[in-house]
Amino acid sequence: MGGGTMQYQTIDDLLAESLHSIYSAERQLADYWPKFADAASAGDLKDAFRQFHEETLQQVSSLEEVFDFLDIEPQSRTGEAMAGILHEAANVIGSAVRTSKMPR
Repeated sequence: MGGGTMQYQTIDDLLAESLHSIYSAERQLADYWPKFADAASAGDLKDAFRQFHEETLQQVSSLEEVFDFLDIEPQSRTGEAMAGILHEAANVIGSAVRTSKMPR
């Protein structure tokens, strides 16, 4: 997209681009949930992250069914916004892990 406005020729183009964006975000989340679960120290939080991971994998699968139904090739692109959010979350988790390991 490169900062410009994307021009769509048809509503189908808009739908495909929207689905690709959602698919990309879900795939990125699916990669991060296990990392969050590993970093969590509370059992309930670990379980929540694992549950989010399972739900996200199901959403990815559902989107793949939609792509198949619409005869669209699924494309996962790294979305800058989601990548930024996940990078920031990883930094927060890393900081929390480092702080919890400091001698008291």
